[in-house]
Amino acid sequence: MGATTPDTELRPGLNVAIHGLKGAADLNGKEGKCKHWDADKGRWTVELPGGELKALKPENLQAKPASMTNWVVGAAAVVLMALFVQQSGLLGQMGASSPVGYVTELFAPFDPPPPKAPKDTVVISFCQG
Repeated sequence: MGATTPDTELRPGLNVAIHGLKGAADLNGKEGKCKHWDADKGRWTVELPGGELKALKPENLQAKPASMTNWVVGAAAVVLMALFVQQSGLLGQMGASSPVGYVTELFAPFDPPPPKAPKDTVVISFCQG
């Protein structure tokens, strides 16, 4: 859950780069992770790689884009799982010929049958003539 801050890009868990500090210039260029917003101080608590916490103004933080490593690892895992399922014969057991066919069937429009009346129900229809 993000806090209302001057910079709406920042939120807990976001990786950030530190810049523009004068009093602690040694932190400029370092990276950290936003932990929480302190509205009273107008600062983000940022965790540095060594675990040290610093209270920094939003204007001294720049959001870092998500690491491509996470995307590559996730995509590789999906591909490996699809290959495993295809090679193991599980697709045939699920009634699909290929991973693409299986996914297509999952997202195909589904029209459920109309509800049936119980067997002991009498249906009466009235016609006006």
